Amino acid sequence: MGKAKEDLARKIPLLNSSSGAREQMELWPKVVQLELEGEESPFYIVVEEGQMRLEEAPPRPPDIIISGDAQELVNVLAGEEDISQPIAHGRFKIRRGLVKEVMPLSRIFAYIRRR
Repeated sequence: MGKAKEDLARKIPLLNSSSGAREQMELWPKVVQLELEGEESPFYIVVEEGQMRLEEAPPRPPDIIISGDAQELVNVLAGEEDISQPIAHGRFKIRRGLVKEVMPLSRIFAYIRRR
């Protein structure tokens, strides 16, 4: 498991225990495929019923596909930048879905920085 996936796996319980993050996740049921350089293989963020989890295989086709460098996700999860910054600067590419569909993930990840 690469660092980005490992960091995300550690942060998900914090999100799932945050009432604010759960409220945001209730409004955003998505499957996000992450194809990150530095990770062994793609992995999936699944948001359903106000909870987030990591999966090795998607339960359904992904709504959003994000590709880029794994370190960018590490930086986002560390609170060094918002997910919109690597997208805006081309360090993350949205290969499926629209940029505006990814922005709720920014609001969800903000709850990591608040804890």
